[in-house]
Amino acid sequence: QLYPNQVSVFFGYNESLAHEVYAASDMLIMPSRVEPCGLNQLYALQYGTIPIVRNIGGLKDTVIDIDHDNGYGFVFEELDIKNISLTINRAISVFNIPKSLENIRGKAMKLDFSWDKSAKKYVALYNQLLK
Repeated sequence: QLYPNQVSVFFGYNESLAHEVYAASDMLIMPSRVEPCGLNQLYALQYGTIPIVRNIGGLKDTVIDIDHDNGYGFVFEELDIKNISLTINRAISVFNIPKSLENIRGKAMKLDFSWDKSAKKYVALYNQLLK
């Protein structure tokens, strides 16, 4: 073994362990074929773990590529090894620039996908419709 104690496998569900993994990770890859909502990337963002996601479903709605204004993640279009590899390599390039990584993490951790924010938008919309 070249890297003992570098990989661990857990089969099962453990909420607190999942959050510890998000908090301890630098990046999270979600190469989903289908993703109606996606909570994992939202949990990761709270901890400053940068998501690498496919541009589909809820991932498309919640992760903006760093090449765009206010971007805080890495997005690829097609679910194939070429696109995934290119995107991971872009992420590694940013990871190797500590100041850039720190800025992206700062953006990610300031995001608010909470129900409080959504509820305020709904109330504002309802009030606008009542006028």
